[in-house]
Amino acid sequence: MLLLATAWAPSLYSGAFRFSDSMGVDVVTHPRGYTGMGGILPVSIGIDPTSTHADAMVQPVLNIVDTINALVPSTGNLLSDAGVPGDSYDFESVALHEVLHSLGLAHPNAGKESGLEGAERNYTRATKGTNGWFDLNAGRDGVIGSGDDQRGDDVNLHWFRQSNNNPFTMAAIVDSTTYSRDAANLPAGHAFATNGDRTIGNLLGVVSTEAVMRQGAARGEAQRSLAHDDVATLRYAMSGLDELEGNQDDYTIELTYAGRTTSADIVLDFDNRVDFAGSHVNTILPLTDTHFSIHSSAVVLFNEDWPWFFSGGVQNP
Repeated sequence: MLLLATAWAPSLYSGAFRFSDSMGVDVVTHPRGYTGMGGILPVSIGIDPTSTHADAMVQPVLNIVDTINALVPSTGNLLSDAGVPGDSYDFESVALHEVLHSLGLAHPNAGKESGLEGAERNYTRATKGTNGWFDLNAGRDGVIGSGDDQRGDDVNLHWFRQSNNNPFTMAAIVDSTTYSRDAANLPAGHAFATNGDRTIGNLLGVVSTEAVMRQGAARGEAQRSLAHDDVATLRYAMSGLDELEGNQDDYTIELTYAGRTTSADIVLDFDNRVDFAGSHVNTILPLTDTHFSIHSSAVVLFNEDWPWFFSGGVQNP
Protein backbone atom coordinates (compact mmCIF):
# COMPACT_ATOMS: atom_id res chain seq x y z
CA MET A 1 0.00 0.00 0.00
CA LEU A 2 1.25 3.44 -0.90
CA LEU A 3 0.64 6.45 1.29
CA LEU A 4 0.08 9.90 -0.11
CA ALA A 5 2.68 12.22 1.31
CA THR A 6 2.42 15.40 -0.78
CA ALA A 7 5.00 16.82 1.58
CA TRP A 8 7.38 19.69 1.10
CA ALA A 9 10.62 19.86 2.99
CA PRO A 10 11.20 23.61 2.68
CA SER A 11 14.49 25.30 3.29
CA LEU A 12 14.87 28.88 4.23
CA TYR A 13 18.05 28.48 4.39
CA SER A 14 21.65 13.39 12.11
CA GLY A 15 19.64 13.63 13.18
CA ALA A 16 16.00 13.21 12.11
CA PHE A 17 13.94 11.57 9.38
CA ARG A 18 11.20 12.91 7.13
CA PHE A 19 7.62 12.07 8.14
CA SER A 20 8.65 11.34 11.75
CA ASP A 21 6.39 14.16 12.89
CA SER A 22 3.35 12.81 11.03
CA MET A 23 3.81 9.01 10.78
CA GLY A 24 5.21 8.28 14.27
CA VAL A 25 8.15 9.36 16.38
CA ASP A 26 10.25 6.26 15.65
CA VAL A 27 9.99 6.55 11.87
CA VAL A 28 13.09 5.89 9.75
CA THR A 29 12.75 7.01 6.12
CA HIS A 30 14.72 5.37 3.31
CA PRO A 31 15.50 6.51 -0.24
CA ARG A 32 13.43 5.56 -3.23
CA GLY A 33 13.91 1.93 -4.25
CA TYR A 34 14.62 0.43 -0.83
CA THR A 35 12.27 -2.46 -0.05
CA GLY A 36 14.13 -4.15 2.80
CA MET A 37 16.69 -5.97 0.68
CA GLY A 38 20.34 -5.17 1.30
CA GLY A 39 23.14 -4.34 -1.12
CA ILE A 40 23.83 -1.39 -3.38
CA LEU A 41 20.84 0.97 -3.66
CA PRO A 42 21.11 3.03 -6.87
CA VAL A 43 19.55 6.50 -6.75
CA SER A 44 19.64 8.70 -9.84
CA ILE A 45 19.73 12.51 -9.93
CA GLY A 46 18.69 14.49 -12.98
CA ILE A 47 18.33 18.11 -14.00
CA ASP A 48 15.17 19.23 -15.75
CA PRO A 49 16.44 20.08 -19.26
CA THR A 50 14.06 23.05 -19.51
CA SER A 51 15.24 24.54 -16.22
CA THR A 52 16.72 27.97 -15.85
CA HIS A 53 20.45 27.58 -15.04
CA ALA A 54 20.47 23.99 -16.36
CA ASP A 55 24.05 24.38 -17.62
CA ALA A 56 25.35 25.94 -14.43
CA MET A 57 23.74 23.26 -12.25
CA VAL A 58 25.72 20.35 -13.72
CA GLN A 59 29.05 20.66 -11.88
CA PRO A 60 27.47 21.36 -8.46
CA VAL A 61 25.24 18.29 -8.90
CA LEU A 62 28.24 16.15 -9.86
CA ASN A 63 29.99 17.41 -6.72
CA ILE A 64 26.96 16.50 -4.59
CA VAL A 65 26.93 12.97 -6.04
CA ASP A 66 30.58 12.52 -5.06
CA THR A 67 30.09 14.06 -1.61
CA ILE A 68 27.19 11.83 -0.61
CA ASN A 69 28.69 8.67 -2.09
CA ALA A 70 31.92 9.24 -0.13
CA LEU A 71 30.08 9.54 3.23
CA VAL A 72 33.06 11.33 4.78
CA PRO A 73 32.20 13.46 7.85
CA SER A 74 33.97 16.78 8.21
CA THR A 75 34.48 19.66 10.58
CA GLY A 76 35.04 23.25 9.53
CA ASN A 77 32.46 22.84 6.75
CA LEU A 78 31.21 26.45 6.95
CA LEU A 79 33.33 28.43 4.49
CA SER A 80 33.29 32.18 4.00
CA ASP A 81 36.26 32.11 1.59
CA ALA A 82 34.88 29.81 -1.12
CA GLY A 83 34.29 32.59 -3.62
CA VAL A 84 30.57 33.01 -2.95
CA PRO A 85 29.69 36.71 -3.35
CA GLY A 86 28.43 38.31 -0.17
CA ASP A 87 24.98 38.95 -1.65
CA SER A 88 24.49 35.45 -3.08
CA TYR A 89 23.47 31.96 -1.98
CA ASP A 90 25.67 29.01 -2.90
CA PHE A 91 23.62 26.68 -5.08
CA GLU A 92 25.70 23.60 -4.30
CA SER A 93 25.26 24.06 -0.55
CA VAL A 94 21.49 24.52 -0.75
CA ALA A 95 21.11 21.69 -3.27
CA LEU A 96 23.12 19.33 -1.03
CA HIS A 97 20.68 20.02 1.78
CA GLU A 98 17.67 19.41 -0.48
CA VAL A 99 19.06 16.20 -1.98
CA LEU A 100 19.52 14.85 1.54
CA HIS A 101 15.85 15.67 2.17
CA SER A 102 15.08 13.67 -0.97
CA LEU A 103 16.96 10.69 0.50
CA GLY A 104 14.80 10.78 3.63
CA LEU A 105 16.50 13.15 6.07
CA ALA A 106 14.74 15.93 7.98
CA HIS A 107 15.96 18.99 9.83
CA PRO A 108 17.60 18.21 13.19
CA ASN A 109 16.32 21.56 14.46
CA ALA A 110 12.69 22.61 14.83
CA GLY A 111 12.80 24.76 11.70
CA LYS A 112 10.09 26.78 10.04
CA GLU A 113 7.71 23.80 9.88
CA SER A 114 7.39 23.82 13.67
CA GLY A 115 5.52 27.12 13.60
CA LEU A 116 8.08 28.60 15.97
CA GLU A 117 9.70 31.94 15.21
CA GLY A 118 13.21 33.38 15.29
CA ALA A 119 15.80 31.72 17.51
CA GLU A 120 13.23 29.25 18.87
CA ARG A 121 13.50 27.37 15.55
CA ASN A 122 17.00 26.31 16.68
CA TYR A 123 15.64 23.98 19.38
CA THR A 124 16.09 20.29 18.63
CA ARG A 125 13.34 18.77 16.49
CA ALA A 126 10.50 17.36 18.57
CA THR A 127 6.75 16.92 18.69
CA LYS A 128 4.51 18.69 21.13
CA GLY A 129 3.77 16.63 24.20
CA THR A 130 0.38 15.94 25.74
CA ASN A 131 0.06 19.54 26.87
CA GLY A 132 -0.30 20.60 23.22
CA TRP A 133 2.56 23.09 22.99
CA PHE A 134 6.35 23.16 22.77
CA ASP A 135 8.15 23.47 26.10
CA LEU A 136 11.19 25.66 25.44
CA ASN A 137 13.89 26.36 28.00
CA ALA A 138 17.56 26.68 27.00
CA GLY A 139 18.81 25.37 30.34
CA ARG A 140 21.70 26.61 32.45
CA ASP A 141 24.09 27.21 29.53
CA GLY A 142 21.55 29.44 27.77
CA VAL A 143 22.35 27.81 24.40
CA ILE A 144 19.30 26.68 22.45
CA GLY A 145 19.49 23.11 21.16
CA SER A 146 22.14 21.85 23.57
CA GLY A 147 22.03 18.86 25.90
CA ASP A 148 20.76 20.72 28.97
CA ASP A 149 17.62 22.10 27.33
CA GLN A 150 14.54 21.59 29.48
CA ARG A 151 11.77 20.46 27.12
CA GLY A 152 9.02 19.33 29.47
CA ASP A 153 6.89 16.68 27.79
CA ASP A 154 8.09 17.41 24.24
CA VAL A 155 8.94 14.17 22.40
CA ASN A 156 12.42 14.14 20.84
CA LEU A 157 12.73 13.27 17.12
CA HIS A 158 16.51 13.53 16.81
CA TRP A 159 18.62 10.34 16.74
CA PHE A 160 21.61 11.04 18.98
CA ARG A 161 24.84 9.23 19.80
CA GLN A 162 24.14 7.49 23.09
CA SER A 163 27.68 7.67 24.49
CA ASN A 164 28.08 11.46 24.37
CA ASN A 165 25.07 13.17 22.71
CA ASN A 166 27.57 15.01 20.52
CA PRO A 167 26.47 15.50 16.88
CA PHE A 168 30.01 16.53 15.88
CA THR A 169 31.30 13.02 16.50
CA MET A 170 30.27 9.64 15.09
CA ALA A 171 30.45 6.10 16.44
CA ALA A 172 32.32 3.43 14.47
CA ILE A 173 29.09 1.41 14.32
CA VAL A 174 25.95 3.44 13.61
CA ASP A 175 22.78 1.57 14.49
CA SER A 176 20.35 1.07 17.38
CA THR A 177 23.15 -0.14 19.66
CA THR A 178 24.93 3.23 19.50
CA TYR A 179 22.21 5.74 18.53
CA SER A 180 18.76 6.37 19.95
CA ARG A 181 15.79 8.69 19.74
CA ASP A 182 14.58 7.87 23.27
CA ALA A 183 15.60 10.49 25.84
CA ALA A 184 15.91 7.69 28.38
CA ASN A 185 19.14 6.68 26.59
CA LEU A 186 20.85 10.05 26.91
CA PRO A 187 24.17 10.06 28.78
CA ALA A 188 24.14 11.04 32.44
CA GLY A 189 23.60 14.74 32.99
CA HIS A 190 21.90 15.36 29.65
CA ALA A 191 18.25 16.36 29.44
CA PHE A 192 17.57 16.46 25.68
CA ALA A 193 19.16 15.56 22.34
CA THR A 194 21.76 18.02 21.04
CA ASN A 195 21.50 19.16 17.42
CA GLY A 196 24.30 20.16 15.06
CA ASP A 197 23.88 23.93 15.13
CA ARG A 198 27.02 26.04 14.67
CA THR A 199 26.47 27.78 18.02
CA ILE A 200 26.51 24.41 19.75
CA GLY A 201 29.60 23.48 17.77
CA ASN A 202 31.33 26.52 19.23
CA LEU A 203 30.13 25.48 22.69
CA LEU A 204 31.67 22.02 22.17
CA GLY A 205 34.93 23.35 20.71
CA VAL A 206 34.12 22.51 17.08
CA VAL A 207 34.24 25.83 15.23
CA SER A 208 32.86 26.77 11.81
CA THR A 209 30.87 23.53 11.66
CA GLU A 210 27.20 22.77 11.26
CA ALA A 211 25.05 19.85 10.13
CA VAL A 212 24.10 20.33 6.48
CA MET A 213 20.55 19.34 7.40
CA ARG A 214 20.16 22.17 9.87
CA GLN A 215 17.68 24.59 8.34
CA GLY A 216 19.04 27.99 7.39
CA ALA A 217 21.33 29.26 4.63
CA ALA A 218 23.56 32.33 4.76
CA ARG A 219 24.58 34.62 1.91
CA GLY A 220 28.25 34.53 1.03
CA GLU A 221 28.78 31.15 2.71
CA ALA A 222 29.48 27.67 1.34
CA GLN A 223 28.69 24.39 3.08
CA ARG A 224 29.56 21.66 0.60
CA SER A 225 30.71 18.81 2.84
CA LEU A 226 28.79 16.64 5.28
CA ALA A 227 29.03 16.95 9.04
CA HIS A 228 29.20 13.91 11.32
CA ASP A 229 25.48 14.13 12.13
CA ASP A 230 24.53 14.05 8.43
CA VAL A 231 26.64 10.95 7.78
CA ALA A 232 25.43 9.22 10.94
CA THR A 233 21.77 9.75 10.03
CA LEU A 234 22.27 8.34 6.54
CA ARG A 235 24.18 5.38 7.99
CA TYR A 236 21.48 4.74 10.59
CA ALA A 237 18.90 4.33 7.83
CA MET A 238 21.35 2.17 5.88
CA SER A 239 21.46 -0.30 8.80
CA GLY A 240 18.12 -1.50 7.44
CA LEU A 241 14.80 -2.55 8.88
CA ASP A 242 16.36 -4.25 11.90
CA GLU A 243 18.42 -1.12 12.64
CA LEU A 244 21.53 -3.25 13.14
CA GLU A 245 24.69 -2.96 11.05
CA GLY A 246 26.12 -6.09 9.47
CA ASN A 247 22.92 -7.90 8.45
CA GLN A 248 21.39 -8.76 5.09
CA ASP A 249 19.03 -5.78 5.04
CA ASP A 250 21.89 -3.24 5.13
CA TYR A 251 22.29 -1.11 2.02
CA THR A 252 24.68 1.43 0.56
CA ILE A 253 23.39 4.44 -1.36
CA GLU A 254 25.01 4.86 -4.76
CA LEU A 255 24.07 8.16 -6.36
CA THR A 256 24.48 8.55 -10.12
CA TYR A 257 24.05 11.59 -12.31
CA ALA A 258 21.39 10.79 -14.91
CA GLY A 259 21.95 13.93 -16.99
CA ARG A 260 19.34 16.39 -18.18
CA THR A 261 16.17 14.41 -17.69
CA THR A 262 13.01 14.33 -15.63
CA SER A 263 13.17 10.51 -15.49
CA ALA A 264 15.29 10.22 -12.38
CA ASP A 265 14.70 9.42 -8.72
CA ILE A 266 15.55 13.02 -7.80
CA VAL A 267 14.98 15.85 -10.27
CA LEU A 268 16.30 19.39 -9.75
CA ASP A 269 14.59 22.37 -11.32
CA PHE A 270 14.23 26.11 -10.97
CA ASP A 271 10.50 26.70 -10.50
CA ASN A 272 9.00 29.54 -8.54
CA ARG A 273 6.44 27.37 -6.77
CA VAL A 274 8.74 27.66 -3.74
CA ASP A 275 9.78 30.78 -1.89
CA PHE A 276 13.43 29.72 -1.83
CA ALA A 277 14.11 25.96 -2.17
CA GLY A 278 12.36 22.75 -1.24
CA SER A 279 12.10 19.00 -1.81
CA HIS A 280 8.71 17.54 -2.72
CA VAL A 281 7.60 13.89 -2.41
CA ASN A 282 4.14 12.66 -3.46
CA THR A 283 4.00 9.12 -2.06
CA ILE A 284 5.81 6.92 0.42
CA LEU A 285 5.84 3.13 0.80
CA PRO A 286 5.37 1.58 4.26
CA LEU A 287 7.85 -1.25 4.86
CA THR A 288 7.04 -1.85 8.56
CA ASP A 289 5.17 0.16 11.18
CA THR A 290 8.16 2.47 11.57
CA HIS A 291 10.09 2.17 8.30
CA PHE A 292 9.07 3.92 5.09
CA SER A 293 10.72 4.45 1.74
CA ILE A 294 10.18 7.29 -0.67
CA HIS A 295 8.13 5.86 -3.54
CA SER A 296 7.68 8.68 -6.04
CA SER A 297 10.40 10.73 -7.66
CA ALA A 298 11.50 13.61 -5.47
CA VAL A 299 11.37 17.04 -7.08
CA VAL A 300 13.81 19.64 -5.76
CA LEU A 301 12.81 23.18 -6.67
CA PHE A 302 14.64 26.49 -6.42
CA ASN A 303 13.28 30.00 -6.81
CA GLU A 304 15.15 31.78 -9.60
CA ASP A 305 14.48 35.25 -8.19
CA TRP A 306 17.18 34.88 -5.52
CA PRO A 307 20.84 35.63 -6.29
CA TRP A 308 22.52 32.23 -6.84
CA PHE A 309 26.20 31.38 -7.11
CA PHE A 310 27.20 28.26 -9.07
CA SER A 311 30.52 26.66 -8.25
CA GLY A 312 32.46 25.64 -11.34
CA GLY A 313 35.15 23.44 -9.82
CA VAL A 314 35.29 19.87 -8.55
CA GLN A 315 35.06 19.57 -4.79
CA ASN A 316 36.99 17.00 -2.79
CA PRO A 317 34.49 15.19 -0.55
